[in-house]
Amino acid sequence: MGGSTARPFTGGLWRLRFTMGVVSVLVAMMLACAAGQLNLLPTNYLKHVRPKPPDGGAVKVGVSWHLGRIHEVDLNAMTMKISVRPSVTWLDPRLNYTGEDHTDDHAHLLPLSLDFLEHTWKPDLFFLDTREIRKFDMIDEVAGLWLLKNLTVYLSFLVMVTIDCPMHFRAYPFDVQNCSMSMTSYEYNEEEVSLSWLPEGVTYSHQLTDQLPGYDLRLLPGVVTNHRWCHDCILRPASAVQSNIVLSRRYSAHLLNVYVPSALFVVVAWASFFWPPESVPGRTVLVVTSLLTVVSMYAAVRSSSPNTDYVKAIDIWFFVCILLNVLVLLQFATVITIRRCQEEAKRVAVVPVTAYKAEAPRQVVTDLSRVRQLQRWEYNFEVASKIVFPVIFAIFNLVYWAHFLSQQEEH
Repeated sequence: MGGSTARPFTGGLWRLRFTMGVVSVLVAMMLACAAGQLNLLPTNYLKHVRPKPPDGGAVKVGVSWHLGRIHEVDLNAMTMKISVRPSVTWLDPRLNYTGEDHTDDHAHLLPLSLDFLEHTWKPDLFFLDTREIRKFDMIDEVAGLWLLKNLTVYLSFLVMVTIDCPMHFRAYPFDVQNCSMSMTSYEYNEEEVSLSWLPEGVTYSHQLTDQLPGYDLRLLPGVVTNHRWCHDCILRPASAVQSNIVLSRRYSAHLLNVYVPSALFVVVAWASFFWPPESVPGRTVLVVTSLLTVVSMYAAVRSSSPNTDYVKAIDIWFFVCILLNVLVLLQFATVITIRRCQEEAKRVAVVPVTAYKAEAPRQVVTDLSRVRQLQRWEYNFEVASKIVFPVIFAIFNLVYWAHFLSQQEEH
């Protein structure tokens, strides 16, 4: 019994010692590698001092980034969450390196440990207008550091960036959002650090568009600009690189789920024009049902659309649809009023005056000319309604779609 219980304990202790030994060897190898890389730095090297290029100007920093995935576009918070792989290069002529370590395996890039960055100068670059930046870690930080023969340091890493994206929804659901990503230096102005795009510039994954089912993505070429911290201040503008991400909303789903059904309910209300005015309950129920359906559709659309304090394109559409349904209801009320006037014109009571009787027999006289006139008004009004309402809706559709579709194509 005692021997059987001791064996597992002895085996577990042996595995623990073996694991600790392997870890110790790996740590020693990493420290030796880091110590060997520190030989690249001269004894008088100061990591907080900006390197001076051979021409004596600003340090030229090359930048590029690759968009791997757009995780989320938050309309209410007006943010966009993206996985980005930036690459940064800069020349540091103070490094003590002749290029002898570049072998066939590393003919172009000599791998360095990330710990090397803690002992050398690096540009203090960051993304402007960001809510959050999170690095990716697996076994180690997802990043790489290399050295070129010409003493150029090459750094590449992977981060998830949540950027602010001011959005405008006046043309919703035909809106086009322009989100910008800018990288600049926090401490150095454009005379000390000059940013430029590397040859690869701004790239993105071919599957990036498929990750946004509600948008068409377009990436504009990167530009070099400057960032001003404030106006009339002592800080000089800093060099910056900027790239714009254009998101065009796909409106096909709104077309099938919102626009076509609401337009059909407007047309259904026009069917009351072909029903006789005597069928008051039928015409009234048809128009009121169409009106309430369009109103309920508008309430559902507003609950799912971006919350704004200004009028959007979808609001204009439903306002016109509701207005046309209300006008159809008022049209039928006008027809009923004309009908009532006809009935009154058919009964005109005349009481003759007599000196001998306090009451005279009532005589009914029909004003035929007035009745005919009201009948013509009713007929013309019904015919005009069958023509005017569709023409108004057709003109509105022509102006509405031409205006908002042309705006989306311009962007």
